[in-house]
Amino acid sequence: MKKVLYCLLLIFIPLTLQAEEIKLFLNHPNWQRSYSIKNDRLYSENHKSNADVLFYDGQTLIVKWDQYGTELFKKTGEAFSLGDIREKMIEEEYQKLEYSFQNPFILVNPYKRNPLVALIRFPTEQEAKISIRIKGISPAPDITHTFSRYETEHQIPILGLYPNHKNIVEITALYKDGTQETKTHTIQTQPLKTNIFYTIINKKDTQNHYYFGNARENNVYDEFGYIRFAFQTGRFTYWFDDYLIKEIPTNGISVYDKIGKFIRFIPFNSSSEQKKFKSYDHGVSRVSKNHHLIIGTLQDTVYQDTDGQKRTAYDIILDLDQTGQRKIFDMGHILNPFRRVSFKIEPDVFDWAHTNSVRYLPQDQSLLISLKYIGFIKIDYPSGQLKWIAAPHLQWDRSQRDGKGASLTDKLLTAVDSQGNPLPDPVQKGYIQAKEFMWPINNHDARSLGNGLYSIYSNNGPIYDKTVQTQNKSAVLIYKIDENKKTIQMVDYYPLDHYAPWASSAVYMPDTNDLFIYSASIEGKNQKYYNQLQRVDTQTKEVLFSALLFIPHNNIWNSYHYHMYPISFYEGMKTYGTSE
Repeated sequence: MKKVLYCLLLIFIPLTLQAEEIKLFLNHPNWQRSYSIKNDRLYSENHKSNADVLFYDGQTLIVKWDQYGTELFKKTGEAFSLGDIREKMIEEEYQKLEYSFQNPFILVNPYKRNPLVALIRFPTEQEAKISIRIKGISPAPDITHTFSRYETEHQIPILGLYPNHKNIVEITALYKDGTQETKTHTIQTQPLKTNIFYTIINKKDTQNHYYFGNARENNVYDEFGYIRFAFQTGRFTYWFDDYLIKEIPTNGISVYDKIGKFIRFIPFNSSSEQKKFKSYDHGVSRVSKNHHLIIGTLQDTVYQDTDGQKRTAYDIILDLDQTGQRKIFDMGHILNPFRRVSFKIEPDVFDWAHTNSVRYLPQDQSLLISLKYIGFIKIDYPSGQLKWIAAPHLQWDRSQRDGKGASLTDKLLTAVDSQGNPLPDPVQKGYIQAKEFMWPINNHDARSLGNGLYSIYSNNGPIYDKTVQTQNKSAVLIYKIDENKKTIQMVDYYPLDHYAPWASSAVYMPDTNDLFIYSASIEGKNQKYYNQLQRVDTQTKEVLFSALLFIPHNNIWNSYHYHMYPISFYEGMKTYGTSE
């Protein structure tokens, strides 16, 4: 196959490459670099990685690197960004034979990034919409989905296959005249190589739920003990309705579809940016399908301390669209970097905020932000103006990086009881954690539940200011916030039987009225660490399902870099490559 493709590509190299020198800028997920083409060679004056040019037409570039493999680049704006060479190879393979609904083209792991997916492709003479069923291993239910578009050319992504199993997949074509036909296929998968041990410890009420965990292994787990998806890129990846994003901290984000096809790379920084942004595997969320928010650090960002300027970290949110246009939300400008409640200053780089989640809320065009050493806040998205702060009422007398900004005390939410009455001053300041109200401490994963309700995972544990009360075990807190009155009421509380010092999340599941809770880096026996996921009934507080994840080497650092949340395999997908 590769030989055929290579020969075809060589035939179509424009003859102008022999005489002209063409200058290009290449965007690669691992680097960005200027190159020149001359005499069928791609070379850089400042780097040793050179290549043979297999094809170039001004819009597409295919090269064979001297020390690596073959790669494809497509023109995007002024630069060429990495594409997926396998897309061209798959298309060529498909065109070799005639396929039909009864005899379709089937390819497991088509893009060599996920062994638990497949591509099924075929034409139909009449327009049809396609329904699929992936049979579950008893007692697990089937995965089903119907794509809403009527088409004559069909590319069907098959997600949620079992490893090392003869998977039974039913495909049904539904025609506009009301007729239909069904064909059953057997798709054999290979054994899955994984370093994560997944074990269920409570299956009182197992359901058809799936949980995506992102780290160096990006897997989906079901409630019956199986891994059903394994996106193998070795980097933090984030799940969205019909695509995935891989985060590359020093460079940018790579977008993939669910079966592993590389779509585009979006760099954090253009060559003209003076201050370079770097992420740190703590969150990518989205404003829209082509517009994302990334948490990280801006190069040489400082605040003015009493003994001079000091660099800060993990206090920037990058607003990035698919063209590379960017906007910065600077927590050091919005808040008070001089605050010393949860964390002390470090000698070199001061992690005063530790931003760990950001979500765009379309209902009021705002950003909901969790900061481990602050609490959680809401800012107006268009203007970047602070709307409110949910945190202990301590050290908010100034703001901005030079310390000369206005007091933020008017932005603090007032803690109230169930009748709306303000609670005593020691509760406002965090000196007392009462049953009626407690502030989140060392928190993660702030989420809006709608109707003024918010959830947050309060990790708790030790903090710098010993006058502020904390607990030795973690909890999930639910608040009701009245933005007009600037009040916050704790309306529910889920105490946990463990302390999770890092990461962790809590996600309300409206379809079942359950709460999914994920706790990272729990210390077990002999300083061995594990992660726990559980699904809790919000009415009875009963744990309906729980499981443990043991990460490679079982130490705190391998365990901590792992996030988890519920997902749907096909939510929002009309047909392959498009969304509702």
